[in-house]
Amino acid sequence: MRPLYLQTMYQQMTERGLSSRTLRYVHVVLKSAMQEAVRWRLSLENPADGLRVPQQPRNEMRALSVDQARTLLKVQCAQSMGQ
Repeated sequence: MRPLYLQTMYQQMTERGLSSRTLRYVHVVLKSAMQEAVRWRLSLENPADGLRVPQQPRNEMRALSVDQARTLLKVQCAQSMGQ
């Protein structure tokens, strides 16, 4: 197995709509399995080493508006007082 084959497979998975998180899971499993093959001398090198896997997008955190914060505090205070 060659790195180009794995990279092509990752690209096809992306085109099929799989998430970057799923691709990262697949990559971790493949890399681990290939590393075992190297340890057992079934392969000379790990073809998953050095491959580029899409990064997971990071969601931007949004702060509550002043009105949302007031509502949250009112609800929390009411629940704390048993109302």
